[in-house]
Amino acid sequence: MSTDQRAVSPMSSLAVDHRESLPDRPQPSPRSSLNRPRDGEVGGTRSERVPSPDISSHGAGEYSSVPTDEKPADDVQPRNSNLGFATILADVTSIIFPVGVVVFTVLVFRLNGSEVGDNLRDWRSAINVFATLFPILYASVVGRLMFEFARWRLESGATLGFLEQLMGSRTVGSTVTTIFALRSLNILAIGLLLIWSISPIGAQAILRMLETQTQPIVEPTNITYFNNRALPESIFFRLPPSTSDDGNSHALFASLATLYTILISTPKDIKSETMDLWGNVKIPVLDSDSAEWKDIPDNSTDIQYYSLTGIPIRSTGAGNTTLSLESSHIHVDCPTANRFIYSPSAAQKWKDIKANVTGTGGLLSPTENGTWIGLDSNSTSSRDIPAQWSIAMNRWADDLWYPLWTEPNRSLDIFANETNIEAGPTELLLRINLPANTFQRTPNQIEITCSIKQQYVESNVSCSSTGSQRDCKVIAQRPSQKAHAPEDITQLSFFQEFIWVARELPIATGRPLSGMTDPSLFYLKDPTFESFSNGSSVGIQDIDERDVGPRFGQLLNTYVSLSQLSGSITNAGKNDAVALASNITTHEALSTTSTQIYVVSQLWIGLCFFSTCVLVIAGILGVVITHLTYGPETLGYVSTMIRHSKFVEIPRKTDWLDGSDLTNKLKGARLRFGYTRQDDAADPVLAVGHEQKTDRIKDFVVRK
Repeated sequence: MSTDQRAVSPMSSLAVDHRESLPDRPQPSPRSSLNRPRDGEVGGTRSERVPSPDISSHGAGEYSSVPTDEKPADDVQPRNSNLGFATILADVTSIIFPVGVVVFTVLVFRLNGSEVGDNLRDWRSAINVFATLFPILYASVVGRLMFEFARWRLESGATLGFLEQLMGSRTVGSTVTTIFALRSLNILAIGLLLIWSISPIGAQAILRMLETQTQPIVEPTNITYFNNRALPESIFFRLPPSTSDDGNSHALFASLATLYTILISTPKDIKSETMDLWGNVKIPVLDSDSAEWKDIPDNSTDIQYYSLTGIPIRSTGAGNTTLSLESSHIHVDCPTANRFIYSPSAAQKWKDIKANVTGTGGLLSPTENGTWIGLDSNSTSSRDIPAQWSIAMNRWADDLWYPLWTEPNRSLDIFANETNIEAGPTELLLRINLPANTFQRTPNQIEITCSIKQQYVESNVSCSSTGSQRDCKVIAQRPSQKAHAPEDITQLSFFQEFIWVARELPIATGRPLSGMTDPSLFYLKDPTFESFSNGSSVGIQDIDERDVGPRFGQLLNTYVSLSQLSGSITNAGKNDAVALASNITTHEALSTTSTQIYVVSQLWIGLCFFSTCVLVIAGILGVVITHLTYGPETLGYVSTMIRHSKFVEIPRKTDWLDGSDLTNKLKGARLRFGYTRQDDAADPVLAVGHEQKTDRIKDFVVRK
């Protein structure tokens, strides 16, 4: 082929450009067909032009030409306003719901310290509902924030790994799995983990932020209690000064004896209770001289009480009441006992009360101190009813004090502020007659000498009321710190009282029967009466003088207390003012009532506020970022795969549709991910195409 007949390629024409002159007429290029006029184009002016030698055509054959059926891109539309109904609804809920959680948290916080009402169950239910919905709401709001933030960064430009990490962190679990899948443990991953960890913390904080507890309400109140140091209501001072029996005294002492018998025969459990049968608080025996308070143990069966009767208390307050109560009691200590066979010579230690008393101002008084004066149980001239035991004393108050011993001054308190009083030790003699044994000359009498004192006790009493029930007990004790009479002066030091006690107490349980033991004597042997079924008799060997003191002192105090309260003691526990009569002391005390209050945990309410604030901020940021984007929503939608696909035809003017809107338009289209081709001549490629035009990957591999 001649030189004139060869076609000049672009590369050769560039090479010749520096070595020889261009021909007068350019030669046609082998690829001049690419510059052929399109159908309908005027003339061939473009095809006849010679390309500029300054533009290289090298490599033009390595790129495929633009398809002749390629359509131009849709016209660029204005910025997406994001004012669709779904977007506005998402914006509103992303802010309103988190703000609602904040408002609920504030309402719960305001409950702190308030009294629990009938709406406690409603608050519990609301808390459970909010704790259940919080993780769901948090996932919705924060998940939307992750999506919109990734969409905004995609428009601004971001790495594929960054976008994939955001899109894969729309829940707690997916955040963790995305970190492992992308192997991206970076600052972003740590931040995302911290953000999502707030979800369970917030739910637990809502559950635990509100509790209830019992709070005491202390209020001042007035307490009225019976003053057993005063004696104006004693039955002994309502009778004429006589030792003989008459109709009036018989009726009074009969009711007194009935109550006495009931109390000493009560079961062991009742005797060990802190209150008597009628709800009056019993005072434990004080065995300490220290001025410090001594606590009384709870539920102790070893507590010894001064009396089987208690002190009536009337409270005007409700709930729990604490008061300091002053009382005095006879204390008996019997260190020695003499056992002997009865004989007239042994009875000479006793003097008959009828022969050794004189009348002074309507009251009886002994003629002298230092000698035993009492009723001899063996002497028929001493009493109308025989008894199995008797008592005597050797010291009383002087006649000079009797003018002061009138109502309302019948109280040991008349000696409280007196000085230089000579009050010597007072002794009590207890003589017990036991059944005689005619076959063996064994001792059948026991004579026990006891010291007798008046103890003054200050007791700290706690009473709790639940409805109509009241429970009182002494919780602490100490010797009285108030001025009082010398302890050697007792309630029995006034002869008017002693003669009635000496006469009536030994026969209070009734006329003795042949072969039977007086219940009072059996009480000295066994206060619980648990051994009564084994035999009702008491032998001389059964009496232990070490137990006589506290047990006989308990009987003596019980009888004296009953004489003071008379028959009204059975109503004293019902706040009966008549029962207290004039022997009352009003004391200011503290009444404590229990109430349930709401308690808001500072820790959990703080975590709740923090979690809800993060939720509100996430909702606001999600709304703001949503309206900062220009393009449609594409991330996270399946329709994104076919938006610009050459294998799936989509309607025109859909470039600006959001992913959800595009899906709605094409939701009936059946797709498949497999091997497909653009035309029959092209090689199959792995892509998403129409289901009918796309082979399954499995089938394609099998054919290969």
